[in-house]
Amino acid sequence: MKFLLILLFIQNLFSQQPNEKLLIENSVNFNELIKHEDIFYLKKKDNLYTGSVVVSDSLDNIILEGQMIDGKTTGMWTHYFPSGEIYAIFTVKNNQLNGDFKQYYPRSSILHKEGSFFEGEMDGIWKLYNLNSQLLFSIQYDIGKVVY
Repeated sequence: MKFLLILLFIQNLFSQQPNEKLLIENSVNFNELIKHEDIFYLKKKDNLYTGSVVVSDSLDNIILEGQMIDGKTTGMWTHYFPSGEIYAIFTVKNNQLNGDFKQYYPRSSILHKEGSFFEGEMDGIWKLYNLNSQLLFSIQYDIGKVVY
């Protein structure tokens, strides 16, 4: 559920800003899906959606892309800055952040932070870097709770 709210927030946040990436022909725009009990279906179809999904702005520029299997977001997803550069890469399983997460500084491709999620909660060691790629600090999480 949290992931879906993030998707909608991101879509609204960048809906008026241009991006160089254009809508992928074989992908379905997130707006073409309907949700029923945390499962996604194509509008006017009764079967669960499986395939590529993109969230795009009002100009059909991609701001987020990933996969769905059996109506649930899963696998690696990529979020883009309005310029088309990668903002974040993360893994999703059953509509929740679950796995590796990396976020980058704008206009630089320099890693800003990295860590992992487990069932939507921060887990393991999270690291924050400066623009010179130097480690600023790290924090240990145990399924959403700070250990140190």
